[in-house]
Amino acid sequence: MNRVVVSNFFIELGQVITENNLQSDVIWNADETGKGFEHNPSNVVARKGAKNIPGRTGNSRENITILACVNAQGEKLPPLCVVKGKTTKSLESVATVDGPDGTLWTYQEKAWMCDILGELWFRDIFLKNCGPKRPQLLIMDSHGSHETLGLLDEAKKENIIVMALPPHTSHHLQPLDKSVFGPFSKSYDRECTEFMAEHPDHLINKATWPRIFKKAWEAGITPQNIKSGFRATGIYPLNPSAVPDSAYLPSEPFNQPMPPTASVDGLQSNAEVSVEWMKSNH
Repeated sequence: MNRVVVSNFFIELGQVITENNLQSDVIWNADETGKGFEHNPSNVVARKGAKNIPGRTGNSRENITILACVNAQGEKLPPLCVVKGKTTKSLESVATVDGPDGTLWTYQEKAWMCDILGELWFRDIFLKNCGPKRPQLLIMDSHGSHETLGLLDEAKKENIIVMALPPHTSHHLQPLDKSVFGPFSKSYDRECTEFMAEHPDHLINKATWPRIFKKAWEAGITPQNIKSGFRATGIYPLNPSAVPDSAYLPSEPFNQPMPPTASVDGLQSNAEVSVEWMKSNH
């Protein structure tokens, strides 16, 4: 990472937090991760009497994209889950009721995030669950679907401050990447392994995946892990020195200008896609 770029980010972050008197419950981080049906467990423990536990747990390399959002107080919002598909039929075989409470289920041709899904998430997950306090701060990476004209315009109307992390800094500056997605992935692997030990004749698919995901979501994305991520990145409590010197060494000779804070002006949305969605009710 570039030291000047990161320093400028923390200066701007400090100004936003101080000028708006932001507390831990209104400082958010959102990021996406992916999980697939095919899983290669390293240690499969079979139930007594079971034979030939398969090394693979799925018959498809299909992934599901998950958009998570957490705050510095250790709270998490319901996730957005994107399955592969072109129509609502893509969701018919998904046992959505078995997923985490409030999950927003939708589809995209390649199960990727896109502009319209980012805006959908902001409107139907973030704004409906972040609480009434204003302003609030939402920190995301510089992925195109996270900084669309529609999202930023809606954020401005709702008094939500959107800050983009500098490019190529997620490993050190993104709380979700720092200490949340790792434990979540370990929990997911463990749940897949346990599922196959208990159901050796079944594979993980759209019908069984939501229950596995829910267990991993609850076990891996905990208040302790979330708060550790904000603390380790220096975002909250604000502490630029939390980033180790070793993080800057590989790119130190290169001085790149600080990219401007995300703004509504000058941004263009990617090609729109038609999408429908469904939300699990509990």
